[in-house]
Amino acid sequence: EITGMSTAPTYAGAIQVNFPANNCSVSNNYIHDLAEGHGGVTFESKGVIPESDGANNCSIKNNTMQRTGDVMVALHGTGHIIENNIFRDGAIWEDVFRLTGSANIIIRNNLILNHRSDKGHADIFQIFSDNGEQTHDILFERNFVDGNDTQMFQMTNTKNVHPVGNITFKNNVFTNTQLGSTIGIDNISFINNTFIHDSLYYATHPLVFGSDYNPGVMLLGGRVVNNVFIGNGGNGSNP
Repeated sequence: EITGMSTAPTYAGAIQVNFPANNCSVSNNYIHDLAEGHGGVTFESKGVIPESDGANNCSIKNNTMQRTGDVMVALHGTGHIIENNIFRDGAIWEDVFRLTGSANIIIRNNLILNHRSDKGHADIFQIFSDNGEQTHDILFERNFVDGNDTQMFQMTNTKNVHPVGNITFKNNVFTNTQLGSTIGIDNISFINNTFIHDSLYYATHPLVFGSDYNPGVMLLGGRVVNNVFIGNGGNGSNP
């Protein structure tokens, strides 16, 4: 069990995975009620290329993270698996998953419940390329996401970095999440997901392709296939 951390270095994770800590396992921990600025599991980044600038082939399994002080899981590197965890009741700062600078990642069979942020803009799943980071080949599948006072997805490529994309959301359930999405990168797929009572705060669509962060940029390779939309703010998707 890890709690508090009021004297830890600011912006360190309760569990910090530094480069090059390859083939590591983070499992069966209860991480909760952390002080502001302290996330759940944080991976160090030494640069913008996942294959060479972060840890590789680590797993985060069977943990519970509750009321962290910063991002619950901040990934860098490649080959990581996040599965069978519970993420609940929010963070002082921002997101559940921040994957900027990651590649070949699997996030599956997790519960994400009642996420909210006291400060900052919170997302369930966030990717951005503000500093030139490459992020690609990510699978988000069989997760249950419910009751979140946040945005579902924030995925932008403001610097037109390559490769950024090839991200698949498959067989997930998203319910009662207040805000929809900002999707501004290529090759995003939504396959066999269910969206129920999402994106209600602004009465907008759960899936919005195109971003004010990179206006005028044509997005390529987006797919929305065999999904179910029930009672959402915009009553459907806007691909």
